Amino acid sequence: PASYEVVIDAASVGPIGASETRSIESIPSGVHSIGLSALPANCQPAGENPQATTLQTGETATVSFAVTCTAPTVETGTLRVTTATTGVDPDGYRLVIDEGTRQPIGVNGALVLANLPTGNHVVRLAGLATGCTPAGQNPRLVSMTAGSTATVGFTVTCAPPPAGSLRLTTSTTGTNLDADGYVFSVDG
Repeated sequence: PASYEVVIDAASVGPIGASETRSIESIPSGVHSIGLSALPANCQPAGENPQATTLQTGETATVSFAVTCTAPTVETGTLRVTTATTGVDPDGYRLVIDEGTRQPIGVNGALVLANLPTGNHVVRLAGLATGCTPAGQNPRLVSMTAGSTATVGFTVTCAPPPAGSLRLTTSTTGTNLDADGYVFSVDG
């Protein structure tokens, strides 16, 4: 293939060549999910895809993917998968074909997979956050015919997480105590 799609935290950030190094700037510090998508069916990454990577302020983290491609079968088609999400799933989803390698797909995204052999395939949306439910069947059976494009769309609804509670306890000793207590804030 000429290129793959780079996905960071469930959002596509553009293509990367099949044998290329690319720098992506202005990513905030923290743990991020970084993966490749749009891998043809005859190409498999070694190891995890996506990978969890921790970025520190002022530093550059390196993420590497080794992808192995084999010659596609003579009779292949193309699979187009779309996702449409209401609500929030912070890390996106993983698309699984025939219980093989997973590749990331955004919460409101599209993924085109070339070179899928003809025949029936099981397409599953994985990695759904708690409270996120796809409409209809998951997984779904797709029939691929030579030279054609099959389309599968997943509509996902994510309920907001339940509200929690916070118990705050202070214990102060010594002299000159603050007579009117303390003030605390949550998130700011």
